[in-house]
Amino acid sequence: MDAARRSIDLLGKVGTTGGITAMKAQLVTLAESLGFDLSDKLISETANVQAFQAATGNFLFEAIQKTKGSVSDGEMAIFERMSPSIKQSAQGNKLMLDFIVAVGNREKAKLQLIRKMERQGAMPMQIRNAIEDFLLKNDLEGVVKGSLEG
Repeated sequence: MDAARRSIDLLGKVGTTGGITAMKAQLVTLAESLGFDLSDKLISETANVQAFQAATGNFLFEAIQKTKGSVSDGEMAIFERMSPSIKQSAQGNKLMLDFIVAVGNREKAKLQLIRKMERQGAMPMQIRNAIEDFLLKNDLEGVVKGSLEG
């Protein structure tokens, strides 16, 4: 969840993603290494793009690690489309990252509920029912709709 929050922060500093953003960052890095005089703003933007790439790269690796065995090229392409990255649009990245944060917040709240009920001596069936009620009340569909609308 911290990685998603950091990525959201970096996304605001990057300004735009998708299209040729990654290529632009590579060209700036190449020009800088060749000794071209570049503006501080361009260097800062490039640094933020590279930091965003590093921060969001972990989401792809986490998805791959959850699989068993090797990953085909087709599966890799699917994982890349499902993960926030510099290749995605800024709006798509924001939506995916907001969702990751919301899932993390919901899981944290669910664990707090479980711990509280265990301390109160609740029976396993009561805890399971409470979790089901909690999940129904804390549906993540609103997160997606809210991100798309606002």
